Amino acid sequence: MIGNSGGASGSGHSPFDSRVASDLLDKLATDDDFRDQFSSNPVGALAQIGYPAASGALSKNASMGFAAAQPGEDAFSCMRVNSLASKEEFAAAREELHAHLTSSGNHTVVFAFESNNITAALRRK
Repeated sequence: MIGNSGGASGSGHSPFDSRVASDLLDKLATDDDFRDQFSSNPVGALAQIGYPAASGALSKNASMGFAAAQPGEDAFSCMRVNSLASKEEFAAAREELHAHLTSSGNHTVVFAFESNNITAALRRK
């Protein structure tokens, strides 16, 4: 899991602080440009809203010569989706998603942002 220092110590990522989780969910429910960025580069989008572990992952990859986080090699693979959930899905499940993102549980492979899958992914938790 990525610790508070932003260093990798296994798989997964640390919980989001409340402000970052709120910013993320607000943007996913309202901002088309952010949604496009998140769909193509979730780590970059998370760094943009101030998630320290994502900023650390980008810095580490840049120092290794990678332009962005490599698929399957980062702690944010649970954020990758084939089809991002709609703005309406994010708005409807906002409180549950916020609680999940800020919990200290397992943040490895949830795929909670996939279209038509938010509620089912949160129930599997």
